[in-house]
Amino acid sequence: MSEKQNPLVVVIDIETLGTAIDSVIATIGAVIVNIFTGEIVSRFYIRCKTEYQANRTHSSDTMAWWLKQEEAPYLEVFNEKLHRFHLHLALNMLNDFIIDHIPERPQIFGNGPEFDNALLEHAMKQENIQPAWDHGCNQSLRTMVFIGRQLLNYDPKKTLPFKGVPHHTLNDAEHEAQYLCSIISKLTQALKTNHSLPDMDNKNDD
Repeated sequence: MSEKQNPLVVVIDIETLGTAIDSVIATIGAVIVNIFTGEIVSRFYIRCKTEYQANRTHSSDTMAWWLKQEEAPYLEVFNEKLHRFHLHLALNMLNDFIIDHIPERPQIFGNGPEFDNALLEHAMKQENIQPAWDHGCNQSLRTMVFIGRQLLNYDPKKTLPFKGVPHHTLNDAEHEAQYLCSIISKLTQALKTNHSLPDMDNKNDD
């Protein structure tokens, strides 16, 4: 199946102990979604052993931020009683999950390809793992949100109800997939009607 014909993409979200490219990765959530129907085909969620990531870093600012979060996402990251995997195994499992559903050039949407995608690729390089996707498959949720706001005067990131717990990476990935598909649906409708894009001169920005 060619890249253009495949409606399935991967939406990934991670939680970390810092914001640098080499930050410790705590949890990984991902969904395979059909961008034209909005159907979530499969889900992936894994907790990582943060104490065994010797080559990765954490920041005091991020740790302080975590202390202010609700109990549920905090426990997902820090509760030692919850089962966790070594990062090497977790990254291989993520790769396998992606390839099982999209074996050829999977398109990976992260909340800014310079964060989710880049951190995962950096960690895989450290662990001598080849990512399931290549550099040209890095896609940006932030760019899609920008297109929705600027071209469609539409912002489902803010208006669609969030289901689950914020900062739980699977819940975040599901929400991100939802608003990604909603923007694509709205854009497709606008292109089909060829006259439903709002007047940019009269649009009120937030």
